[in-house]
Amino acid sequence: MEEGSVRPNGARHQQTSVPWRKNIDTALRFVTRGESLHRLFGQMNSGHQQLSGLIAAHVQVADESLDARLVRCSRDDISAAEEKPVGEDRYAFLAEWYDPTAALLRRYQLFFYPKDNSVEMFELKHQRMFLRRIKYEDLHLEDLFLGNRVTVFSRQLKLIDYGDQFTANKLGSRIERTFALVKPDVLNKIGDIFELIHSAKLIVTKAKMTRLTWSQAADFYVEHQSKPYFNNLIQFITSGPVVAMELTGDEAMCIWRVLLGPPDSAVARQEAPQSIRAKFGTDAIQNVCHGSESLAAAARVRNVSPKVTLCPGLHRPLCPLPEIMVNLRLLCLCVCQELEFFFPSTVGPGLPNSAVCEDSTCCIIKPHAITEGLTGKILNSIHEARFKISALEMFNVNHANAEEFYEIYKGVVMEYPSMVSELCSGPCIVLEIQGADIPKSFRELCGPSDPEIARHLRPNTLRGLYGKDKVRNAVHCTDLPEDGVLETPYATPTRFHQRDCSHPHQ
Repeated sequence: MEEGSVRPNGARHQQTSVPWRKNIDTALRFVTRGESLHRLFGQMNSGHQQLSGLIAAHVQVADESLDARLVRCSRDDISAAEEKPVGEDRYAFLAEWYDPTAALLRRYQLFFYPKDNSVEMFELKHQRMFLRRIKYEDLHLEDLFLGNRVTVFSRQLKLIDYGDQFTANKLGSRIERTFALVKPDVLNKIGDIFELIHSAKLIVTKAKMTRLTWSQAADFYVEHQSKPYFNNLIQFITSGPVVAMELTGDEAMCIWRVLLGPPDSAVARQEAPQSIRAKFGTDAIQNVCHGSESLAAAARVRNVSPKVTLCPGLHRPLCPLPEIMVNLRLLCLCVCQELEFFFPSTVGPGLPNSAVCEDSTCCIIKPHAITEGLTGKILNSIHEARFKISALEMFNVNHANAEEFYEIYKGVVMEYPSMVSELCSGPCIVLEIQGADIPKSFRELCGPSDPEIARHLRPNTLRGLYGKDKVRNAVHCTDLPEDGVLETPYATPTRFHQRDCSHPHQ
């Protein structure tokens, strides 16, 4: 309807006011008073700045509070296994346990606190605490190195990696492996050699007595093939059994070389009278144990120049490394290849041990005796009693195999469960013993199964000298004559490997 038109009832339509006109009029009045408008907008701007500052301050406080809450919540969510007490060392390892019931390898984080000798375990698959921190006297810091098997409350764990950078830096920077080979002429001194190794703070982690054929010995000593004494060396090294060992410890390669002394036993007696070669060696060939002659010899073995290294992927030399560093790397490579020769990392037992399984009996040095450094003393006691050790091998046994090995004692002796736990609590050394009237005479050397009784009745027996209680009584020995030829081949890593290929023993 147009303005001024007549409505149906005859009333004339009044002129309507447009709402936005009032706003324009108000604005025009403020325009006529520019100072007032400027002041108004200035006040509004100032208020806006103040309000923005207040909002920003509150937001910052809120953000800081939120961050603090998030950190606090995150700390609450992390399990106690991930927290390290301030000022206290904690060593972390990735460990595997073979579950025989489920036939699965289960992984854990194992934490060790040397301050109070306590342990803690965290299950990785289900991300939950498996064992809360508890004191455990049977585990020690020197037992914690990669590849070792440790037992925590009857559960045998293999340490496969470091759990954090602190542990890797603290324990991994100096821990080394090296190879030792005891030659045929000093097998009657094997106990003394074990003692010297233990006194040098080195740990025997693998050991095997074996016989080398001519071709195997020639392959092992290939770097000496052009030497005039090569044939004499091979003839000597194949003249009887040898004992191969893996030694582990801080700077193990250097310590072992110093412990050996110069290659020529006559020179060793003059320059290093306390060395192994000075004490037990005869000449440059019959020099007790094998070891690289020098760091340069390790370089010659691989025919690599020690002064130049190549950048990976580039066929050009980089800045020359210090000669000693390159030679050390070459020596490490040489040691690894020597260990692989006797203890292959692939599935399989490697070279066979020297067991004859005839007119013999079985002796097992138990884990607690090995941990306490009693191996050398026990071997010396056996030799002094005029028994011959015809085979020796170190191995680990799992719970199922230990139960089967001790099955004859099940339901007969109360200590059966503890005996099983002890046997699989760490590395064992199985010995094949030969001598007159075996196994009766050797059982007499071992003494009563209870060390307390042995110390009263027969104090010079193995259990009287080295045993602690009825379970940790130093050694196991064959009870019946007919069991000797059965236990010796059974208690070898080869036998256990055939029974349980999914969980090989080293």
